[in-house]
Amino acid sequence: MAVEKASRKLKEKKKQRDEEAAEELSLNVEGRERFQFPRDEEELKQQRSGDLSAVQHRIQDVFQVLADFSKSREAEKDRQDYLRLLCDDLCSVYGYNEWLMRRLMDLFSLGELMEFLEANQVQRPVTLRVNSLKTRRRDLAQALISRGVNLDPLGEWTKVGLVVYDSQVPLGATPEYQAGHYLIQGASSLLPVMSLAPKEGEKVLDLCAAPGGKSTHLGALMKNSGLLFCNDANGDRAKAVVGNLHRMGITNACCSVMDGREMRKSHPNFFDRVLLDAPCSGTGVISKDPA
Repeated sequence: MAVEKASRKLKEKKKQRDEEAAEELSLNVEGRERFQFPRDEEELKQQRSGDLSAVQHRIQDVFQVLADFSKSREAEKDRQDYLRLLCDDLCSVYGYNEWLMRRLMDLFSLGELMEFLEANQVQRPVTLRVNSLKTRRRDLAQALISRGVNLDPLGEWTKVGLVVYDSQVPLGATPEYQAGHYLIQGASSLLPVMSLAPKEGEKVLDLCAAPGGKSTHLGALMKNSGLLFCNDANGDRAKAVVGNLHRMGITNACCSVMDGREMRKSHPNFFDRVLLDAPCSGTGVISKDPA
């Protein structure tokens, strides 16, 4: 199948990247001066609170030690000593707390960890989802361009996405926004709804619906037919769902505020499809909000 072939290609590319990263980290290790584990805690604190260039250089040195640990480590230091030093240095450079950095270090390989941290330093572009119930992407793009918005289609994989590079007007206050012609929504948020692929006339449940971006996308794909059930356990957040449903012109929806675990008792075997985008850690918004 095409999906399996694409998956194999991705795995092969990842394996190649990992091998190249390991080769780069170990390059010239033999010819380099052996890294000396720092002993002065006060000096470490001063470096981490001031010029970070020494800290960044030490991060690279620790990476090289870990890449060839048996040959490069100091005899009295174990791997955990180097990982603790690396964790503290990464927290200083990238501004993460120790708890989150340790979780990331458990989750990723060292090469993947650096890719993740660097990616979160890059500002993500703003993306819009066109409301197909009210307009076409081409018409909306022309209207926004006339208002001073620099944008392009998001990609071949979506017919309703636009990526915004810069704007002379607030995107959340244009007449088109107020009329429900688009929603400001992350590109990755389009994928769960596309994967669910609801059909017209079906009964669909969005179990954790707030603030309503995916719910309104579901309603548009269903073309306001069937039944769209939007639930959220938080009553205050559910108000945003109601507002977005009204603004985007979704008329096949009803809303509830209840524990999603109770839904199977009140509506057993009722829905054709269920979307569960459960509350998460929120680490995906680090690039938008460093706090």
